[in-house]
Parts: sequence; structure tokens; C-alpha cells
Amino acid sequence: MTTVRALTAAECRKIDKPGFYRVADTLYLFVKKQTLRKSWVQRIVIDGKRRNIGLGSFDLVSISKAKDKALKNRIAVADGENPMIDKQRSNVPTFEIAARDMFTGLTFKNDKNRRAWIRQLEIHVFPKIGKMTVDKITGPDVLSIVKNLWKTKPATGKTIRQQVRQVLSYCQAHNYVAHNVAGEAIDGALPKNGIGTKNHRAIDYRDMPDAMKLIRDKVTSLPVRLCMQFIALTATRSNEARSARWSEIDFDSSTWIIPADRMKGKKEHRVPLSKSAMDVLEQAMPLRNPSDLIFPSAKQPHKPIVGSSISRTLQTIGLADKTTIHGFRSTFRT
Repeated sequence: MTTVRALTAAECRKIDKPGFYRVADTLYLFVKKQTLRKSWVQRIVIDGKRRNIGLGSFDLVSISKAKDKALKNRIAVADGENPMIDKQRSNVPTFEIAARDMFTGLTFKNDKNRRAWIRQLEIHVFPKIGKMTVDKITGPDVLSIVKNLWKTKPATGKTIRQQVRQVLSYCQAHNYVAHNVAGEAIDGALPKNGIGTKNHRAIDYRDMPDAMKLIRDKVTSLPVRLCMQFIALTATRSNEARSARWSEIDFDSSTWIIPADRMKGKKEHRVPLSKSAMDVLEQAMPLRNPSDLIFPSAKQPHKPIVGSSISRTLQTIGLADKTTIHGFRSTFRT
């Protein structure tokens, strides 16, 4: 039987063709095809399957160090251990690192929501478990963060619990943790909180004609005035109306077709338009511009009017203590 001679360090340096080159028992020099970069790889059988374990870059790890690492792994396998699991454990991130890694891949409706998401963790979570590796975090650790908030600031407590659970689900998917300790396991330990349905202030339907007249007479900004009327007449959400586009209006059937990507429920929504709503659209015709927005901002015509401008207008004309813009939907339902 022919024995393949192991390579020396000098011979390894001269190799410039892609492939695996035997250096010692189970230890190989690997030359990558695309870049010709060299690294140490141990090819070893663990639990009946051949595995490749990376032992470092050729430029950073000496041949003697690579041999020592390979020998240590062979001894571990002979003792019934799995060096790959130990290697994975050494790569387990802290909660803060995992959260920030996950955060970079998340999508948000706007920058405000993006900043708020990470800021909540920076305030309530990172100071307590941010430096802990995620595999060391326990249910009681999560409860210690959430429990007080659950009573005093229920909405914040719920949000924090969801965020921690989300981060640990991310870690579970990457095999950093076996179980999500912020999941159902802690449900029974959390007291009932005061989170309920928030009722927006809504004007009495009998006062609606006077409110509409007030809007028509007192609101000086044409796009804001028309948008407020349109919201009240269609019972839609403020952001849906503010971002409405002419291309969404079917004038033949007097229907506003809101596409799924702009709906909270991510389903296309058809809104029948009354004669009054169609009259509002007719008044908005002079505002048409290349942006296709029905109610463009006066200062930035390529953008919709902002929600805060409507809230301020309600305050200015004296309706803020009676209703919110969202409250128009409640009035409509009555």
C-alpha cells in the first residue's frame, strides 16, 4: 500500500493550484479555486459522517499550530465528543450582538419606527442581558425585564417581550439556542396587564355636519382641507388617504381602489365614493402634479402631506378636544 507523504510548511507555501493537500493525519491545506487563498481544513469522521472543520487561514495559523488543533480534535472525537459543537458554542453571540445583527436585516415602515425598535432594547434590555451570550439567557432573566413593565407600562412591556422573543427566534434559527426562553414558557408567569383596545376620541355623528363646515371654512391649506374631508367621507385611515393617488380612482364606478401594499392588512381594499367624496376629488384637480398624489404637500409637492399637519389643524380649529382624525372612522360607523 502506497503512503502519501505529508507536506512541509515550505512546500505548502509553493502550492498555487486549487484543491486539498494532505499535511498530516486528517489535516489538509485547502486552496480556494476563485481566489487561491489558503486555509487549514481538518477532514474527520464524526458520528459516522465525514466533516470539514476550518482551522484558520494559512497566513495566520502556522503549520505546527494547525497540527496541534487537528490532534486536539482527533482526541476529542476518540473520547466521544463533537468538536464542531464546541466550535459553534465558541461563536455564540451576546444578546446585543445578535439583536443588532438581526436589526440590520429588518424592514420598517419609516425611519422613526426603525430608530424606536433598537432604542427600546438599548433602554430596557441591553443594560441587563446585552452582554450575556444568548445560550446563557434563561426565562427568569427575561421575566426580570418584562414583569415590572408589564404592570406599569403594559404596552412597552408587551413590545419588549415581543422583541426579545424575536431576537431569540433569530438565534434559534442560527442554532445558537435550542429553545426560545421568551416564548410560551413564560406566559403563565406574566400577570394580566392593562392592554386593551384604545378608543379614539370621536365626534358625535349629529355634530358631524358642523365639524365638516368648520373644516371647509377654517382650514386654509387646500390639500389639508380636502384630505380631512376625504378621510371623514370615506372612513379610511389617515395614511391611506394622505398617500392616495389619482391612478387608484376609478371615476367610471366612483370607486377608490387601495392597493394591498398600502393597506394595514396587506389586502386590496375598494372604497365606494359618495357624491360628496367625488366633489372633494374634483376640487383637488388643481393640485395634480407628476407625483400622482391627490393631496400633495404644499412645500414638497412630490410627497404627501404629513399626519402631524392634520393633527395641528384639528387643534387650530378647535376640534382636537372632540375628536382625532382617526376618530372620524368611529363616527362614520355610528
